[in-house]
Amino acid sequence: MGLKDFLLQAYGHKAFKDGQFRIIERVLGKENTLGLLPTGGGKSLCFQLTSLLRYGTTIVVCPIISLMRDHKEELDQLGFNRRVGFISS
Repeated sequence: MGLKDFLLQAYGHKAFKDGQFRIIERVLGKENTLGLLPTGGGKSLCFQLTSLLRYGTTIVVCPIISLMRDHKEELDQLGFNRRVGFISS
């Protein structure tokens, strides 16, 4: 299954936003990657999708508690049977 197929199956999106595919491709290729995307550019999908496709733990550091909560709820609603959680103050 290719990345675009997984994107459609998991998230219901038919295409990546600008820059997302390249970032995900590099991370999955185990290349050092710095992804800079504007607000609304799809940064969350980059780390969510790569963590779903790789074995192990993914740690995301985010200073916005409501955003962390939203990410957890989104993954829960999508039905991923992985442990998803967040730690906040």
